[in-house]
Amino acid sequence: SGLIVSATGTIHVDGRLTALGTAPVSLTTAGKIVLPADSEIGSLSGDITLSANAGGTTSGSFTGIEANRTRISSTAGDIRLVAQSGSDGGLGVVLANSTIESLGASAATAGSIAIDGTSIHETGVLSTDSTRIAAVAGHISISGQGGQVGGSFRSGVTLELGTEVTTTGAGADAGDISIVGTAGGSDNSQIGVSLKGTGDGVRINAVDGDISIHGTTSNGGTNSDGILLDGAMISSTGDGNILLTGTATAGNALQFISDGRAVTNSGDILLDANGDLTTTSGGPPVLSATAGAITIDSTGTLRVAGDIDHGSGGTTIDGGSG
Repeated sequence: SGLIVSATGTIHVDGRLTALGTAPVSLTTAGKIVLPADSEIGSLSGDITLSANAGGTTSGSFTGIEANRTRISSTAGDIRLVAQSGSDGGLGVVLANSTIESLGASAATAGSIAIDGTSIHETGVLSTDSTRIAAVAGHISISGQGGQVGGSFRSGVTLELGTEVTTTGAGADAGDISIVGTAGGSDNSQIGVSLKGTGDGVRINAVDGDISIHGTTSNGGTNSDGILLDGAMISSTGDGNILLTGTATAGNALQFISDGRAVTNSGDILLDANGDLTTTSGGPPVLSATAGAITIDSTGTLRVAGDIDHGSGGTTIDGGSG
């Protein structure tokens, strides 16, 4: 029957939890889940589900799921982390120096990874300190909503300081990557999806799987971007496509700074900005497609600085009304 825990307070995992066969691991609480250093949760074919304050009904200031130097892995089961902060503060999901991995190499049997965090006051999902989220043939989905009430520098999803999100499957066994972030606050520097890789680079990689990133700031003040690539690298080494869709009213829908870039081999690159689009680079090309096409579409002001390399697919630019 596996390990199934339902609680109202804190669930603290100190040690190793392993489910054999098809047995699942399910930890559900109206409070928070804490995974301290050297804790592990693993399964063979059973699903792993961690759910903390998913209904958002618990008061107080706390982070829903907090993992520090933790490993969560499954060979053929799905991995799902869903959490909401306390109503008075805290983050949704925090992953620090941790590993979340789906090991299945066949699309027919591989499990997926889904991480979903919500914070009323702060960031929905924060991944930091060389955290690795990895799959072979399984799909990876990261979604976050943050910054709904008060304070600057909030985001839906923030990946920073060496975080890697990767799928390595090829052909029919390719795994896709999807990242969706929304920041709904009205203060400055609200970021839908923030990829901050300066110094310790953030890397989002696939082989033949597609990479899709959607970032939205609906009410933000100045410097509030839909998607911010700050020194981050998004790459597809096979046939996978890269799609970046950003929406912003006060900042940039899409912004590339500090050598933030997107690179494909045979796949296409599409930048879709519902608002302004800005790229700055003094180093490698901002966009590079060896054999694929590059399409840049902005409904606002288009500011492109830095090189764009394309192969036989060519480059199409639509600057909209800006």
